[in-house]
Amino acid sequence: MAFTNYKNLLLTLNTTQISDTDMCSVMLDKQIRSYGSTSKLIGHAFTVESNGNYHAVIDAFNKANEDDVLIIDNKNSTFAIAGELFATEAKRKKLAGIIIDGYCRDIEGVYATGIPFFAKGVTPKIANGNAKWKLQKKITCGGVLVNPKDIIFADQNGIVVIDHQNIQIILHEAKLILDKENEIKEQINSGVPLSELIT
Repeated sequence: MAFTNYKNLLLTLNTTQISDTDMCSVMLDKQIRSYGSTSKLIGHAFTVESNGNYHAVIDAFNKANEDDVLIIDNKNSTFAIAGELFATEAKRKKLAGIIIDGYCRDIEGVYATGIPFFAKGVTPKIANGNAKWKLQKKITCGGVLVNPKDIIFADQNGIVVIDHQNIQIILHEAKLILDKENEIKEQINSGVPLSELIT
């Protein structure tokens, strides 16, 4: 399925419906939360193992493509790996967003860019390590294994990682779940108690 097709379908859904499907879609640690735009984030994973070195993210910007999601394992560093300048560059590159298993900074500026931006927390000090980094390798982010080109879908409920090989089945199941939820809402609004609709 082409990217634009499943992106359009995902825009009609929430991560809640995806996580309710029977297929194996996994959710990142709930400590990783939104610090940017409330828009849905949909794109292919561009993986970064930064090892506490912000040059890893700059290198990733140079190599990532439009609609990619930078998904960063900052290896337990207590320093920020990205902030306003990085969010601004992500916007220029037309990336789908940034997700950090680690810390960020410049929250007001990040939010102003309109880029979906997720992190574990905030700190003012930028990482400046000189460790070597890895791009486009399997990483662990938020307790979940993420492969390059996995489909990343995030909203204000959380972040799910979808194996691209299962995307059509997952989208079909999620759409059925959404339809059922809408049917239940209509019945509630017509006066039927929820207890009679959910067993």
